[in-house]
Amino acid sequence: MKRKVFRLLLILALIVVPIAGITIDVDAASDLTLGTLISDSPNDRLFTVKNNSGNSVRYVYQTSTQNNVVEKTIAAYDSDTIRVAANSSGQATLTVKQIDDPNAVSQIINSLNQYYVTINFVDSNGMKIADSRQAVATYNSGCSYTASSSLSYNGDVYDLTGNNYVAIPYGNTSYTFTYSKRAQPNFTSKVILVDQDGTTHKTIEYTVNEDTGGSVTVPETFVSTINGRTYKIMSGYSTKITQSYSQGVMQTVVRYQVQEDETSKPYNIFIQYIDKETNNVLLTKTLLVQKNKTVEHNPSSSFMKNGLQYQLVDGNKITHSFGDSQRNYQVYYKQLVSDETTPQPLQVNYVDLATGNILEIHEYTVEPGKNKTITLDSSFDYDGTTYILNSTQQDYVEGNKITHKFGHNITEYNVYYTEKGVEINSYEVSITYMDVSHTNVGEKTLYTTKVTANVNEALSIDVEQQFQANGTTYVLLPGQESHYDHDFYSTRRNYVMVYRDINDTNNDIVLNPIVANNTSEMAVTLQGTNANGTAITIEGTTGNPIMNNPDGSITTVDPDGNIVPYQEEETEIIEEEQTPLVNGKENQVNNSNETLFIAGGIVLVIIIAGLIYGIKTKKLIKFKNHS
Repeated sequence: MKRKVFRLLLILALIVVPIAGITIDVDAASDLTLGTLISDSPNDRLFTVKNNSGNSVRYVYQTSTQNNVVEKTIAAYDSDTIRVAANSSGQATLTVKQIDDPNAVSQIINSLNQYYVTINFVDSNGMKIADSRQAVATYNSGCSYTASSSLSYNGDVYDLTGNNYVAIPYGNTSYTFTYSKRAQPNFTSKVILVDQDGTTHKTIEYTVNEDTGGSVTVPETFVSTINGRTYKIMSGYSTKITQSYSQGVMQTVVRYQVQEDETSKPYNIFIQYIDKETNNVLLTKTLLVQKNKTVEHNPSSSFMKNGLQYQLVDGNKITHSFGDSQRNYQVYYKQLVSDETTPQPLQVNYVDLATGNILEIHEYTVEPGKNKTITLDSSFDYDGTTYILNSTQQDYVEGNKITHKFGHNITEYNVYYTEKGVEINSYEVSITYMDVSHTNVGEKTLYTTKVTANVNEALSIDVEQQFQANGTTYVLLPGQESHYDHDFYSTRRNYVMVYRDINDTNNDIVLNPIVANNTSEMAVTLQGTNANGTAITIEGTTGNPIMNNPDGSITTVDPDGNIVPYQEEETEIIEEEQTPLVNGKENQVNNSNETLFIAGGIVLVIIIAGLIYGIKTKKLIKFKNHS
């Protein structure tokens, strides 16, 4: 009954109170405060009801465009927004009364007769180039807006295509200004060539335009006009400088290193031992040639590699004097194949477990129809360090012995040693992705990471078939695996994977596998030739690439992913002695032709061993590097 009386009184109040912009001011306090907002639509008006008390409040409201009364509850210190349809004059009125306070009276508020109009800024393609703005439109008068005649967006300038002033009629909710991109003037950037001490030797300028940006190629080497000396670009700097227009005027510094007199610099020559039947490179020896010196190399009459024996068929003593133009030499061998009536060669490698390097190579001969039991050294000295036979080995090692049956296909065994007092439970393995077209010193590989191989734990290495680097997509060359299971007891410490630019179809080549089934750790060597004529070999036992470049240089990739000159690990250079895999001799000779010969005693060893043992021949040759 009380609610009905209240509603009747509320309706009477609405009749007697003028609607147009009048708010009743009452003396009685109320927990509610009324407000009005600029609307977001020409058809509606917005009001707010705020609870100023710490308790929830019940209230009723009625609007000028609806007859029913609405009851609501508002939480403590909360606000309600009430949307009311505007009348034909663009106005609305809200009446509110708190119903849980007997002393409360009705409050009435008139709306603003305004709403917001959204102003948009786009280019000729409709792309937004600036944040939207708002203008306030009033009933019967609308609104106006003055836009900027030009705008900047992402480094570009846009000009307004029409008038910058517009009158927007009441009822419109948005207006869009359209701009066109202004053509930007060209500008000039610079590349400064400085030496290792920071001295500027040359400045190169190039033009940058809005459409294509700018680029310039700086020289790999140059002769300074300041001092007449030759300078070469340092590693890590590119000869190709590019930039976009948005980068603005740039000043790029490229550093160079002064070069020694090329006519007096030492250089390497390379002697390649080649399988005449397959044309595969079996071994590459490196000799350093000093100014005014001559080096000599006598190819071995025979040698072993991966448990196979090879005999010289084509090649004589090589003599090279400083300044001779030829830098690469080839000698040819054929593989000696054992049968049931000929002795079988056997090779045992003493391997440093920490590095995977072969420290000593022991060669034996197994007589037809016999077994060969080899007793391994429990320790040996190498380069001033004592190495101890590791307690864990591959299955073919029983205690400190290897037993080989004549005719067995495995003719090369690896045995692992550690430095005395050092326990090896883990070591690093490098994984490098290289571009097949980048094989020279100073060129960069694409990606390098290192993983840890732990004893008694499997190490799986997965490489990507396709990946991106520096904005270019690269694909793995066919012939390579994408998954490898790394054995802790292995000579391999490097996995170098060869990729090509997906758009470089000239280098869409296959790396052909050569499987060595006669080694205790089966190795697959990969070979191929890139579009530049570089012959690339990925050694199966080490994972290291050997790259024979057309300019005569031979390069490889080190564990840190750098392309570096190739050096045969087992061969001492300069004044070379008997080498681990080849019983040859290399000598350094002065201009008076006084020659120093360091000859191996293989033949003598064989004769003496034959006299002592008679039928059974043992040939044990320990090859060592000398620092």
